[in-house]
Amino acid sequence: MLEVLPDFYHEKQSENCVEFMDSLPILQIAADELLSEIHTPTPVGASVVQYFKALSADTLPTNLIQAMRDSF
Repeated sequence: MLEVLPDFYHEKQSENCVEFMDSLPILQIAADELLSEIHTPTPVGASVVQYFKALSADTLPTNLIQAMRDSF
């Protein structure tokens, strides 16, 4: 990921960016399966998976966030 990251900031993105973005859903599924199979609490691993899901989601739970803000 660190090798591809600088390419995202160029005006003309390379093929590496497209390949990386296309591989994210497959990697997310693999990470979910791995975390569910090891039966060990891994808060950092779960946070990373959720972070990538949030980055690639078409819709985000912004209504939930707003409701949480309103409750304070």
